[in-house]
Amino acid sequence: MKTLALTGIAILAFSLVGLAQGVIDLDDSTNANGVAISTAGNYYFGTFGMEVWELSGATSVPPGINIAPASGSGMAAYNAMVAAGFKKEATFVNQAMSPPGTFTLGDVTMPDVTPPGSTVVLALAVWNTSASSWAGMLSNANENTAGGVLAFLNPTANPGISPTPEPASLTGWTSGDLVMTKTLNVPPTKLYGSLAVLIRPPSVVSAGAQWQVDGGAWQDSGATVYPLLIGTPHTVAFSTVTGWITPRSQTVSVYYYYGDSTVATYMESVVGGFGYTTNSGAITITGYTGPDGDATIPSTINGLPVTSIADYAFGWCTGLTGVTIPDSVASIGDDAFNYCTSLSNVIIGDGVTNIGDSAFFDCSSLTNVRIGTNVTSIGDDAFCNTGLTSVTIPNSVTSIGDFAFSTTGLTNVMIGDSVTSIGDDAFCNTGLTSVTIPDSVTSIGDYAFGWCTGLTSVTIPDSVRSIGANAFLGCTNLVSVTIGNGVASIGDFAFDCGANLMRVYFQGNAPGLGEAVFDWDYNTTVYYLPGTTGWGTTFGSCPTKLWNPHVETGDASFGVLDNQFGFTIAGNSGLVVVVEANTNLANPLWWPVGTNTLSGGSSYFSDPQSTKYPARFYRLRTP
Repeated sequence: MKTLALTGIAILAFSLVGLAQGVIDLDDSTNANGVAISTAGNYYFGTFGMEVWELSGATSVPPGINIAPASGSGMAAYNAMVAAGFKKEATFVNQAMSPPGTFTLGDVTMPDVTPPGSTVVLALAVWNTSASSWAGMLSNANENTAGGVLAFLNPTANPGISPTPEPASLTGWTSGDLVMTKTLNVPPTKLYGSLAVLIRPPSVVSAGAQWQVDGGAWQDSGATVYPLLIGTPHTVAFSTVTGWITPRSQTVSVYYYYGDSTVATYMESVVGGFGYTTNSGAITITGYTGPDGDATIPSTINGLPVTSIADYAFGWCTGLTGVTIPDSVASIGDDAFNYCTSLSNVIIGDGVTNIGDSAFFDCSSLTNVRIGTNVTSIGDDAFCNTGLTSVTIPNSVTSIGDFAFSTTGLTNVMIGDSVTSIGDDAFCNTGLTSVTIPDSVTSIGDYAFGWCTGLTSVTIPDSVRSIGANAFLGCTNLVSVTIGNGVASIGDFAFDCGANLMRVYFQGNAPGLGEAVFDWDYNTTVYYLPGTTGWGTTFGSCPTKLWNPHVETGDASFGVLDNQFGFTIAGNSGLVVVVEANTNLANPLWWPVGTNTLSGGSSYFSDPQSTKYPARFYRLRTP
């Protein structure tokens, strides 16, 4: 056991050893006793907490990290750790000192740890949660608030905390100005997960269908097998049942801590590799036993129309590379093609009206999809975790489900003009560089465009009534937002985008705001139009400014000067105004011809191309 002085702050280092999975052994042993900490000199009584940070692929704390701020500016220390590449793995609180003067920091279980075999730098911060001079770092919810001092700092360099000699006597540890660390190669500790398998339909389960993993014991439908090594593919096979066609074997992976599950469907009838059932004169595709490669689903089987694809029908067909769905099909079931990891091209016929939840979930190779012109709804997670970079959502679609296109490489999307709702997380964590939200949309869900860091500007049309919580959270390159006059409410943290968000233009009255809508948007100015109501000097903690540019038509600058038509734009100083032009008001095609910043309340615009047109019209708009 290691003991060190603690008179306000202590920094420890620790290593991962071959204990039970996910356990961090704080005292470099296998006895799971934790580490005892004794205070000496001037110390605070109360409750302590700790934070675990990890820096992968490094051998020491990077040089130049200034994480010794003045007392009360804990955010600077936090940001320094993040900027240096550290990842905070966990926060633990309520490590009580009992009796006063000593306490034991026990070994902890932490599931999100760098995989074995990595070289990492690990550090542990210990801080007081009750002493007023350096309290405040209690949880993820308030660790960024002013008033708390993160414990990653050199006490001797911080006169705001005294007296606190730096602990420098721990054998095998590196003591720097900032933090004590220990570099280690994480041993190849084996981590495990679990797997559950559901067999369908119920009648084949009653007939004795079972499954096994990696040639092990046969399991009933719904059973869970544990432990299975993570990071290693596992083969799931299925028993033979008289009168039924056995589904093909599946290759699955399991995930540490969370486990995994899969579904398999037995078939009674097969034609051309397609399993099917007949109901009321129509065919439902229930499975696939055909060859790898491209597959074209038939429009009829035995003279009957193929009208639907059942849940899980093609799930885990990892050799399938392309699929064509005929116009006869009206619905694609939930999970119908999930985990078809080689599927790259999908053509959905014009008869399909519904794409089920998770229909193409985790089809990681899917880069091209043609969505039929009569689809009305796209289910939750329908194309989540695919390789799509571009997609056209047809005008027939009215709803886009939660997570429908999230976590893809999507850079371009065309949203049809009948969509009324964009679900929670629908496009979150994608590569979108621009998006046009049609004026049919009335609601934008929570996190709908969260972490779309390629977006630089967004226009919310007048039709939208509500913008969900965190709708554009983490869009760190967003510079300008225009919000239509129909918006009545904006959810918590909806535009928590950061320092690059400069301008938010409101077209109507001030809407209701949730908590911290513009959190961390330090450079944002909110602009509002003349005649609208509900505005003060600030809005959501951002300064406001009346957006009132207008053309001065009565002064000498208005008209043709030096063979160029021009005019003076007047309004509040500092406004940025875009001038657009077109040549035909009956069929207007507006394009920008200039951008002016009003200095001292005015700016002169002139158009060198004006004399080339028999008539030209101009208008002013926001950037």
